This record gives sequence, C-alpha cells and structure tokens, in this order.
Amino acid sequence: MIPVASWMFLTGCSEDDSAPSKPSRKGESCRVRADCNEGLACVQNVCITSEFSISSTAKECAIIECVAPEDCCPPVGPDCDAYLAECEAGQDYACGYYDEYCKCDASLYACENSTCKANLNCQDGMYCPGSYVCDTASNKCVECISDGDCDSGTELCRNSLCVDKCKLDSDCAYFNRCNKGECVDSGCLTDRECKAAAGNALALCVEGDCRVPCQTNLECGSPEANFNFQSCVDGQCVYVGCESDKECQLYLNLTGDGDTQVVCRDMP
Repeated sequence: MIPVASWMFLTGCSEDDSAPSKPSRKGESCRVRADCNEGLACVQNVCITSEFSISSTAKECAIIECVAPEDCCPPVGPDCDAYLAECEAGQDYACGYYDEYCKCDASLYACENSTCKANLNCQDGMYCPGSYVCDTASNKCVECISDGDCDSGTELCRNSLCVDKCKLDSDCAYFNRCNKGECVDSGCLTDRECKAAAGNALALCVEGDCRVPCQTNLECGSPEANFNFQSCVDGQCVYVGCESDKECQLYLNLTGDGDTQVVCRDMP
C-alpha cells in the first residue's frame, strides 16, 4: 500500500497546480482570447487592444478644387516675384507685366460644389471668350450645354463641363462602370470586388454596398497599425468620419504643398 504522501509525490498534485493562471496584460503572450485581460484580443500570440474609443461623426474627408473663387486662379509664372520687385523699385514696364500676367481677377471664377467654374456673364447668346458658350438659362458662360459643344470623339457634356469619354470600366472611379462612354455609378457587383477594395477577405457585396461583418472593432483594422478610421457598428465595419481638415490631411497622407485641398465636410 502506497502512503498518501508518496501518492501525492507520484501524481505531482499540489495546491499551486490547481491555482488559476492570471490573464495576460497588453503586450504579453497568449494562445487564445480568453488568455488576455478584458478589452484585449489575442493576435499572433500577443494580447492587444480590441476596442478603441473613436466616436462617430457625420462627416467625411474629401479632396476638392476650391473653397472660394480665389482658389480657382491659375498659378502665377516664375517671373512674378521679379516683376513685383522691379515694379516696387519704380520700373513701370515691370508693373505692366505684373498686372497682366500675375494678377488674378477672382470675379471671373466661381466655386460651385467645391469645383471651379468660369463666372462670366452673358445674355441672349452674347459672345463668350474662347470655347465657352452662353447658357441662356443662367446667363453664364460655360464650357458646354450639350455634347455637341465638346469634342464629339472623346468628350461628353456633364454639369456644364466637358469630360472625357470612357472606354473601359477601369477608366472610371471605384464601383462605376463605363456605359456608352459615360462612367455611371453601379455599386459593387461581386464579393471579390469588395475584398479587393477593402483589402479584407471577410468583405461582402450586399445590395451594391461593400460590408465587412464584425463583432469587435479589432476586426475592422488594427488599432496600432494600418488603422483606417473604421469601427464595428451594428455588426459591420463602418467609417467613423472625421472632425477636422487637418485630420483629413494626415489621414490621406497629403503634404500640404497647396496643390491639393482637402476638407472635412458633412456626408451627402
């Protein structure tokens, strides 16, 4: 008969073996999610944050052409600084060059829906400069009124602007298709399109919209790398919106060189 003490030694039973292990903290190792503290998830055997407090807004980041008519003025030539300096030094000819080639009359432009347009008045078909035509409905000079005002071989008239015809679906923006030379909104058609656009194998095409099903924010993007301002809302990953223009500049990785303007604006 084996003594009780010897039996405990042979089986390796002790009070320490029965004690529950402590859950891992952020940055510590794990095998499954249950190994991590509350609010953490086990990814590649490391506990990381699974929820992040980014509040949703009703705004979006958008790259635009203009905020005011002044933004539509063409860039000045490289000699303008020299003309101005010579003009201030009393050289009348330099003042003339500066006025002609470097000054912009912002009243000749209009910023409509963040897009630059000419702001030239006309009445009853009166002359408009260059290739502009008179839209008698608004008494404004515009690029076009009908397709016939544009290059018939390569352009169409849309919203008073001549736009290039498309030949292939790839000539159009995301989820637009080329239909008779015009890019039209089609939404997604297959799950594969959404997986490619979202870079997420879980993405699905549901009634023309791409959706990524989720249970936690972690499934919508890493909070520590490649965060794309998406959170899990009502079981799907959604863009949470922006709060400021500067945030959009950083989010879109724009340098702020003045060539591209970006704003945080209300979603349509």
